[in-house]
Amino acid sequence: MKDAIDALGARIAENSYILVGKGGCIMTYPIDFGKTMNIVAINSSYEKWEGPWVVPADFGKISAEFSGWGPHAQSIINLLDRPETMAWSMWDHPPAPTYCSGHIAMMGDAAHCSTPFQGQGAGQAIEDALVLESLFALVKTPDQLPLALKAYDRIRRPRSQRVCQTSRESGELCALRFPSVMDDPKAFKQNIDWRMDWMWNRDVGLERDQAVKIYQKLLEGGELDPEFD
Repeated sequence: MKDAIDALGARIAENSYILVGKGGCIMTYPIDFGKTMNIVAINSSYEKWEGPWVVPADFGKISAEFSGWGPHAQSIINLLDRPETMAWSMWDHPPAPTYCSGHIAMMGDAAHCSTPFQGQGAGQAIEDALVLESLFALVKTPDQLPLALKAYDRIRRPRSQRVCQTSRESGELCALRFPSVMDDPKAFKQNIDWRMDWMWNRDVGLERDQAVKIYQKLLEGGELDPEFD
């Protein structure tokens, strides 16, 4: 953090920022209880990734890829000239047709691994856990477990898969290549202002209650309603 403050000033180093530009973005935010400033410099122009998913970074390559960015960005990029800097490839899941089979279910990243542009990976895993824990509390016999997992799948799959989709969209937005927005500042503001609302303002308690109702319906021999979000 000291190096970051020296280079950027305390206001920027100690708070969260995203610089957006053609083909990528640079995110900075404090971690480790403020002892470290994390930097994520993203080049969105790669069509494919060869080799291991995580490799030691080549600072010369990073510097060249962001050479056209402004002086603020250059001050951040220069902080990456250190041996611990790593290069990561980003992946997400295509939509799975189901999160469960019999007595087995997937949750968290195993079910809906997402790109990081909305900061929802851990949050979605916690929501999965809330629904699963609430359903498991009602399971009395092993034969009831598949019904509980079906209820979990019905409630959690549409929402979590939408997060994956909109996170990809957010990545395109921050790379200034999202259709209908591109590099239009007014359109960008309009899009970013509402983009997180549907995730942040979700009534997770209601979501849990809906899963419980579906489970109870299945216990009584009822059928699932058509797919819903």
